[in-house]
Amino acid sequence: MKQKVFTLLTLLLFAVTSSWAQSESVTPSTPSEGTVNGNYVKFTGTFTHGSKRWTLAKEEGSGGGYITITPKAGLVLTKVVFQWRQNSNMDIDHTDFSTGDHSESGLVTTWTSTGGASSLTITNNSTTKDIVMATGKSSGGTIDITVCVSNTIASSGYSTFCSNYPIDLANLPAGLTAYKVEDANVSASSVSLTEVNVAAAANTPLILAGTGGTTYNIPVAATGSAVSDNVLVQGPGSAVSYEAGKTKYVLQGGIFKKIVDGTPATIPATKAYLEVNRVVAANELFFDFGNTTDIKSVSKSQNMSYGEFYNLAGQRVAQPSKGLYIVNGKKVVIK
Repeated sequence: MKQKVFTLLTLLLFAVTSSWAQSESVTPSTPSEGTVNGNYVKFTGTFTHGSKRWTLAKEEGSGGGYITITPKAGLVLTKVVFQWRQNSNMDIDHTDFSTGDHSESGLVTTWTSTGGASSLTITNNSTTKDIVMATGKSSGGTIDITVCVSNTIASSGYSTFCSNYPIDLANLPAGLTAYKVEDANVSASSVSLTEVNVAAAANTPLILAGTGGTTYNIPVAATGSAVSDNVLVQGPGSAVSYEAGKTKYVLQGGIFKKIVDGTPATIPATKAYLEVNRVVAANELFFDFGNTTDIKSVSKSQNMSYGEFYNLAGQRVAQPSKGLYIVNGKKVVIK
């Protein structure tokens, strides 16, 4: 069952203070460090402010005016869109960006960073003209900022994940899918996944499927909703132990492995584990996608093209022969 709510991450900032800002509409003030108020980015620098505008002064000896955009810890900037104010004292051709790539279309400049940046500084290096950023003109003049949280997928192609921030699962990067696990979909030997593509609340436990070893930037949402009917549980940041009457599993190598009595598993707060309020006999649960892939007469070179192979104990197999394996979370038979 798929869920869709198209909530764009873009944080529309019409005029903001230099405290942490998210979607505010207040009068700009002189930059100061400000206090953390639970939002996502802050602005610092030597820019000046006026009615619906920020000005980066021309360079005069000590350097030109600048503005630095910094996301909170654990977040990265991936896209910033500015609209500049046109007048005879402005020269946007002398704008310097500290990192990333940028392009211009008329008075709109779009800055992007594929891998994400920990901050962005925009400096006016013109010695003759100021640069004015329009932060609240009726004709536009917004500053749109995209911030993301990063996650690297395990080599198996599947990872559990809990974000400290609400995340926009409707706008995930290409190749990445988010899932939950419903109680009814945990059987005696397998687990079926249900795709989730809404803006999810902070600390929502999920399974992310993507290319193993790849780091994805997941867009942060202004707000998010709780994901219901989900037996994934956020890790406590400490040991998770066996409990009578319940069954708990930790994801390892694309397989859910049971947490048994006397052998607890440490689960970070940024990860998740599976817990059902009943006894499940199986020590391992596999992802059930409805069928088993049947591979006949596969050569060594072809084996490599399918990805990494794991045996039913969750151990990586460099040169698989005949038998049943797990590849990218799916059961694969080599004959």
